[in-house]
Amino acid sequence: MFRGARRGTGIGITLPLVDEYMHDDLLGWLTPYLLGGGGDAARNVLATIAGSLITVTPSTFSLMVVTLQLASSQFSPRLQPAFSSDRFVQSTLAPFLGTFTFSVTVFRRSAPVLMPRRSSTRRSR
Repeated sequence: MFRGARRGTGIGITLPLVDEYMHDDLLGWLTPYLLGGGGDAARNVLATIAGSLITVTPSTFSLMVVTLQLASSQFSPRLQPAFSSDRFVQSTLAPFLGTFTFSVTVFRRSAPVLMPRRSSTRRSR
């Protein structure tokens, strides 16, 4: 579960460094996929992402805990250790935590002069 948070923090530290290094020397094919606007727009996007994920993650986690409580009361209390080590549970919470830590890391690292374009854009598929 914390693997996603570690990855989000690592990527959140690395991509602003790439932004500083490349600055405006972007490849022509990459420019249409990046966020247009200034640093304020990028910080607003990152703040919105972090705020929404800090709302969604506890809701998801609380639903999982309620499901665990119902299952352990009806079937067996031995489900609790299996639940916490379950790969599905970890793979559900890891993207939430990773995206939140990425957003907060990039938001904190972005100075008013730096425009974190590659860090604040995710290409939709």
